[in-house]
Amino acid sequence: MDNEVTKTARVDLGNAYVLSQGEQSYAAQTLGNLNVGGYIKAAGAGAFSIVAVDNDVAETNSVNAGSGSYLKTTGAGSDINMFAVDDLDIRVIGVADTQGGAVGGASSNVGNSLTRTNKVNVDGHLYSMNNVNLTAGGNASELDLVLSSEAYNKTALAVSVPTYGNRLQQNGQVTVGPG
Repeated sequence: MDNEVTKTARVDLGNAYVLSQGEQSYAAQTLGNLNVGGYIKAAGAGAFSIVAVDNDVAETNSVNAGSGSYLKTTGAGSDINMFAVDDLDIRVIGVADTQGGAVGGASSNVGNSLTRTNKVNVDGHLYSMNNVNLTAGGNASELDLVLSSEAYNKTALAVSVPTYGNRLQQNGQVTVGPG
């Protein structure tokens, strides 16, 4: 079983001119609750159960304020916030279950690949009466990841092989230009 998910959230302010009395917040955020599973059951004299589950997730979040942008707050205590974050809950499970017989095998192979990219780019002008918060991933992003590969074999001469692999690439970047 192959599963592929691509998610993108983007806020592009371009050359915007924004003047406000209160707080300004710009957020590019992906949310995901993903359950991927494969289950196979076999029985007989020479039964074999083999399951392969491959999950590939790529998410990209970006906030961009171009070189001609001008963002300003005029009220006391007013922040400018730019967030590129994600909140992902991923469960990938493979179960191979050989119920019985004289000879048998069970094999479960689970693979997961996750690429998280969060970027905030400011080339324009920011003027805040309080804080400027530029966040790309970090503590504002959350990940709950569970991988499970199970192989059950209830035959007289049994061979069970559960395997799993995980690749995680995290890219968080805040760039502030000369504006």
